[in-house]
Amino acid sequence: MNNSGDSISLESVQEVKLDNLFKKHIKKLIAKDKNLIQVDYDTDEEEDYSIQPEWIENREIFNDELEDFIKPNKYLRKIPLSIGSTRKELKENVVSQMLGYEEQEAQITGQLKFIALKSKGEDYKSLYKYKQEVELQKKKMIGESYTCRIYVTRGIHVGGEGNIQDLFLQMKVDGQNLETWNETLKQKHLKKDTNNPDFYVSYDFDIVLPGSAILTLQVWSDQMALFGGDELVGQTKIDIEDRYFSDKWNAINKACYSQQKEKKFKMPMEQRNLVLPDTAGSVGRLECWIEVIPKKDLKFNAPLYIFPPPQYEFELRVIVWSTRNCVFKDEFEECNDVYVKGGLAKGSENQETDIHWRCRNKGNFNYRMKFKVKYPMVSEDDYGNDKFQVSIWDKDILGADELIGEQTINLNYHQLINKAVVRDKKTQMRTALYTEEDGVIAPFVSDKKKKKGEQDKKKEDNNIIFVDKDGNSVTTTNRIWFEVFNTFANLDEDGDVIENAVNIPQGEVELSFELVPLAIAAEEQNALGRNAPNQFPFLPEPAGRFSFDILHPCDFLKEIIGPNNYRKMWIIICTVFILTFLIWFGIVFFNNYIAVWAAK
Repeated sequence: MNNSGDSISLESVQEVKLDNLFKKHIKKLIAKDKNLIQVDYDTDEEEDYSIQPEWIENREIFNDELEDFIKPNKYLRKIPLSIGSTRKELKENVVSQMLGYEEQEAQITGQLKFIALKSKGEDYKSLYKYKQEVELQKKKMIGESYTCRIYVTRGIHVGGEGNIQDLFLQMKVDGQNLETWNETLKQKHLKKDTNNPDFYVSYDFDIVLPGSAILTLQVWSDQMALFGGDELVGQTKIDIEDRYFSDKWNAINKACYSQQKEKKFKMPMEQRNLVLPDTAGSVGRLECWIEVIPKKDLKFNAPLYIFPPPQYEFELRVIVWSTRNCVFKDEFEECNDVYVKGGLAKGSENQETDIHWRCRNKGNFNYRMKFKVKYPMVSEDDYGNDKFQVSIWDKDILGADELIGEQTINLNYHQLINKAVVRDKKTQMRTALYTEEDGVIAPFVSDKKKKKGEQDKKKEDNNIIFVDKDGNSVTTTNRIWFEVFNTFANLDEDGDVIENAVNIPQGEVELSFELVPLAIAAEEQNALGRNAPNQFPFLPEPAGRFSFDILHPCDFLKEIIGPNNYRKMWIIICTVFILTFLIWFGIVFFNNYIAVWAAK
């Protein structure tokens, strides 16, 4: 099914991924080396990493109301019914104005629906088609009992983004509640302190089509404790009869309820705008779908048990190994006092490494960061937890620290999160190194296909050994270089983005990622940074750090002011010494010469 009203048909119902809630944001990670290819060696082609519930698979998501894509057939007409007078009639009714009668403005009280057919010609062929259409529409006008099933999954930004409330759902058909509402039932369905409530409910109710069947979905805020009553946040109305008169919707609906065994086709899910009566503008969205099932087919279509995917707790372990090629913020000394910040895009505080003072080429850290996360993401409140933000900074003791560059890394690359959820074991993000002469990546071979004993082979530091189908070893790494960019460099004085601005790399940072279930994390404990317990893996003290050595003061001074300035300093010292010596020598020489000359 495409998101176009003209192309929706029975054949267009197809398998899709769930909307932003379960979508995987596939994005290439940046690799500097041309021989470094992003590839997932830890994937078995036969293994299923889908974390979607069964009820959502093969179900398409519309990010708008279904009426925008599926219209009633062209023969259905609607005329609004009103009482009172229109504005034009009020102006023309001079007699009423002279007598002082107050006439009420027109108020819509309902609508009249009817089928209008018109013959396109007097010839036999046109009349025959016209009579056929008349008979078809007559059959549609015969009332038949149906069971309408409504599924409501969740609300999105109900009441406005950031407007946290205690919300519950009410459903009405032609103004009558589907359930006998009471305080106990309300508390059962109440979703507290949220504007993205997870409802995950379904209801069946009987209707006769054609006939009046307007379904109203209302989201209320529990204000009983504050104001002694509940407040309507927003509502949406669905005219099921309009869908009954849509040939395209009927084709899709019939394909869904006619399946007695394999459920290949599923009704699409829609996101409906919530509005307040007599006001314009959306106050949120409600995600739902509707099935209309004939009574005779009800036994083959049991209600689905819909539920949000369960969340699992993990510990995200990130190791900052090193940095390189960083732009110098201190151009005079040509060095940076480098440290790295890292954190999830949402839901966690940033953590910082220690500082590599007077760093001129490669900064070394060997610093571990840890974050508690929950996957999969089941609501918009979780969005951002699949993205890791890293930034490199230059420490300034007297002023504000300066940003060298930053990068946002998608943790769903290589199905990192999916594999951890499905397997419930440690999962790493890896890349592969290959020889340039081969020009291709050796195919992944799962643990089951490796040579005996090969899966137990380990190599220190960052390399892990795999074998291809011919038994040749292939080296992979879980330490990846990421370029960082200074986004502020592309802003003008007013803070606006400069047109046609190009991101220029400001440096690189080497990271590794590991997602560990909490049960395993409790068994394989380690600490932040290089603190004890320092294991899984052991992080040695970084080499190449600046340190004071009393036996080599010149080297210490060289590190402080930089090699170029150190060289310039000695040039100046030598020049001053030579000039001083020449002046002293000249004075002594000329004094002796003058004294000898005066004695004569």
